[in-house]
Amino acid sequence: IIISSLIQMYNKCGEPKKSIEVYNKMIANNITPTEITYINILSAISNLGPNALEKGKQIQSKIIRKNQNSNMIIISSLIQMYNKCGKPNKSIKLYDQMIKNNITPNEIT
Repeated sequence: IIISSLIQMYNKCGEPKKSIEVYNKMIANNITPTEITYINILSAISNLGPNALEKGKQIQSKIIRKNQNSNMIIISSLIQMYNKCGKPNKSIKLYDQMIKNNITPNEIT
């Protein structure tokens, strides 16, 4: 939880690159990301825009491997990330996939 808080703090203070550094150190030390970690790091990537898209794709792959790709909040974060990274079609595809999988969107999605 402390690491997720650090990632969130750096992002909210306008330092999304530092958020990614903290996340990378976390992974290097074999610390398993939580739902909150994924949400915070995807927000940081969203704030960096298209330059961070590859990192976002890597994180999405981890989310899929951890079988958290049916979590509505994480999907909403992915939709936002792809949209802010200049890939609105990918955002729409994720949204459509969410509906197809009977995941009910919320007002944020």
